[in-house]
Amino acid sequence: MNEMDVLKNRWREAKGTRTFPDIAEAADLSPSTVEYAFSPKSTNPSIDTVVRISRELHVSLDETFGILSPSGRAETELARQDASHWKSRYESAVRDIEYLRTVILMLGVFCCVVVIWCVTLDVRCADIGFFRGEWNFVAVFSMVCFAIAAFMVVLFIIRVYRRHRQRKGENE
Repeated sequence: MNEMDVLKNRWREAKGTRTFPDIAEAADLSPSTVEYAFSPKSTNPSIDTVVRISRELHVSLDETFGILSPSGRAETELARQDASHWKSRYESAVRDIEYLRTVILMLGVFCCVVVIWCVTLDVRCADIGFFRGEWNFVAVFSMVCFAIAAFMVVLFIIRVYRRHRQRKGENE
């Protein structure tokens, strides 16, 4: 006896005194479809037909085919709760990452302002600092290093901002 025969036997037990037209009307199927599904000729009915008839006759496909035992349902519920827990942790981590990106962006802007301030202060005060009023190798090298550092900070800020916008666009 295959699984379909077992299901048909469960249908016959659940059918009781109901007629095929009654079941067909309640399941929104034609009476001939229901009658054919109950007949021995029907070996492979469509899943839609099986589900509608089983739903109408209150026959569990899970129990009939041994898909999920009642204890398995409890385990499934625990798995759903665990999944919702991890989903909330993931959402919390995403919020934290967004916050940290904002902090990095602000720190980058602050560093850029400080570097620009240091370079302008160094150029304006000829007595102290790297420049010291003369255009020698050390003065030019220090200004180039500061300029490169400032440029790198600006590029880093732009990169973080673009990635932030791109990911924000993907989430929407």
